[in-house]
Amino acid sequence: MQKVLKREDAALAREALGDEVFNYICSEECETFESHKGLNIIAFDWYDTDAPDTPQAKMTICVNRDHLIVFCEDDRAYRTACQCLVSANGTERALYGFFSRLIRTDMSYLDGVECRINATEERLMKYLDSDCLMEILDYRYELFDLKRYYQQLVSVFESCEENENGLLSEEGTRYFSVLANRAGRLLDRTASLRDYVSQAREAYQSQIDIEQNKLMRVFTVITAVFLPLNLLVGWYGMNFKYMPELSLPYAYGVFAAVCAVIVTVLIIIFKKRRWF
Repeated sequence: MQKVLKREDAALAREALGDEVFNYICSEECETFESHKGLNIIAFDWYDTDAPDTPQAKMTICVNRDHLIVFCEDDRAYRTACQCLVSANGTERALYGFFSRLIRTDMSYLDGVECRINATEERLMKYLDSDCLMEILDYRYELFDLKRYYQQLVSVFESCEENENGLLSEEGTRYFSVLANRAGRLLDRTASLRDYVSQAREAYQSQIDIEQNKLMRVFTVITAVFLPLNLLVGWYGMNFKYMPELSLPYAYGVFAAVCAVIVTVLIIIFKKRRWF
């Protein structure tokens, strides 16, 4: 028996699995991989790469020499499992085919994620758009879920490869060695993308710091330019009775010219030193 069932239809598998195993599956207490005498139970949270914004759905698989039954939590998982489970000669071949089809497009999906991150990073660096920063954070959450998903699959495939209860043949363990390597590459790719996203966020923060430093430099230059003028204003704002230059007919023009010369000289000096 090789079949996909929804949770509400699980009773159809009672006879094939036996009451004890059936009740245990329905309790939803299964670990990621459990090896029993003549039976393997696999449970993982499936990540739908076609709808990454939807919640992950749990899949539970019971497999022995005669039966392979997949229990699905929701309709999306059920449809995908039906597409992936193709009848084969032997349950180990069917199980290998199921997982192989389940993850066959995932590397392409990760390539697409990388392209989207590149585009977002480019906009982020070009426009310093806070909306792009939120997209970067969304990528972090998405990649976290993907990392957890692939960690589960790696654990499942490596446990199948170990074949603790001898349920699989030597050929079957080789199948799952191939799957473990494939899932490991997916996990490594996901981890590298998470690092890339973190670097993009740090680059954004560095760019913000640079822009703030430029702004502070402008304020500092403006302050330095007008500091001598403040000194002159303070000087001639003193209430001394005798300040002979105040009575000169051209005193105002001379004062304005001196101020202009000071500002010009300071700007030239700052320009030569590339302070702004």
